[in-house]
Amino acid sequence: MNRKGFTLTELLVVIAIIGVLSVIIIPSVVKINESINEREFEQRKSYIETAAESYASDKPDIFQGEDEAYVYVWQLVSEGYLNADLDSTDEACHYVANLDGSELTEILEGSDLAKTLLSAGCVSDPRNSTSLNSKQVKLTRKTVGIVAELVDNAGETPDDGSIDTLVKKVCKAIDDGRVTAKSLNGNACKCVTQSGDVVALTGDGVSCIISSTDESGNVDNWLKYGSSTANWRVVGLYSVKKDNVSGNPNCANNRTQCEVVAKIITSGVVD
Repeated sequence: MNRKGFTLTELLVVIAIIGVLSVIIIPSVVKINESINEREFEQRKSYIETAAESYASDKPDIFQGEDEAYVYVWQLVSEGYLNADLDSTDEACHYVANLDGSELTEILEGSDLAKTLLSAGCVSDPRNSTSLNSKQVKLTRKTVGIVAELVDNAGETPDDGSIDTLVKKVCKAIDDGRVTAKSLNGNACKCVTQSGDVVALTGDGVSCIISSTDESGNVDNWLKYGSSTANWRVVGLYSVKKDNVSGNPNCANNRTQCEVVAKIITSGVVD
């Protein structure tokens, strides 16, 4: 019995056909997977926005008399309005991304930011295995009701609600000219920063009180703060003795024994 194998020419033809099919099929499969992930993201986005609308309906004070407000996705998760699809220990939870799918930054495990964003797990982005927890939802009051829209706050570090975060926010508002501030002695004041931290105040060195006024002449010192569901009224910044320091040091530009803190008002005055 005479057996004949493939000739070299036949093998080359088969290899060429497989190569052509691979060029056609593989991109198509990738494109199909991307399309599926995109549809899943849009569906997840819709769930987030619906949850945010329910959240705003239950907490109307979030608007503080305005027509717009914002809520973080992690707030919706932590307060039970949205179910997390990944546990906080999942590696994907520790990466956040822009809404266009590009990676933004890594949230270090054990950091204050991680404890805030991932306390109840995370909502993942199916397109790139990152977390949507740091994203904000814009809430708008309209005649038809509350309308929510997931927005991209790329490049912004989510507020963790700490005093340090608030101090930096107030300092930025002063530097940007959004608010004006004066020391108790009436002199203009600003923040002194070192390596990204606020270490002292100019003016009298111990106080920097917001003095901006609205059209009616009332003090206008409302700022969005951390994970709060409303704007907070910020009195100003003060240089005070550190907790581990004894005695009564002079805190005017004393960077060793004193630190800058913010004073805010809710139903009462708190530090």
